[in-house]
Amino acid sequence: MVLPDRFYELLYRLERNDNWTQLPDDHPEIQTLRAYANNGEVYDPDKYRRKGVVLYKNGELFKSFATAAEAAKVLGVQPIAVQKAARGETRYCKGFKVEYTGG
Repeated sequence: MVLPDRFYELLYRLERNDNWTQLPDDHPEIQTLRAYANNGEVYDPDKYRRKGVVLYKNGELFKSFATAAEAAKVLGVQPIAVQKAARGETRYCKGFKVEYTGG
């Protein structure tokens, strides 16, 4: 389990205080550390990884891009239009079928 950055930032700030290990369990910062550690958030690196985008025209591969933003720039649309097509919320984007790759 990987803890959120907020946990480590608070821990680092507390460690600079010489007597932080003697703080009572009901101290607000200790309770905050516990909340960060026990909140059940599990870091999923794939959730935040950028996904590549592939464009198809008439069922054949047209071009691939590293990000939806790159594809959007070439197509002359907003990145959200490419993302919606890749997620299946719309059928096409500027006449192209869009799919995510990787990530």
